[in-house]
Amino acid sequence: MNQRPEFWIDTLNITLPPGFEHRAEAIARETARQLARMPVGRSNQMANLSLPAIRVGGGEANGVIARRIAGAIHRRAMIGAQQGVNDAD
Repeated sequence: MNQRPEFWIDTLNITLPPGFEHRAEAIARETARQLARMPVGRSNQMANLSLPAIRVGGGEANGVIARRIAGAIHRRAMIGAQQGVNDAD
């Protein structure tokens, strides 16, 4: 059986600006859903992955914010995989 690469996250910590506390759980869940839909070219294991700040606006929908976060995570993880990095930071 041929397994395709998968994207696994054990712990996802997202720091949002003040005022987003009531939306944090929904944004995190939607971020995970968005990541599950993204293609993964090859498997790679990273202990940590850090991103620069991502701008979010209070009037933006949770899905819009989640797509932005998921896209940034995906791009960073794929760069690490292409470079053969096992510990991106």
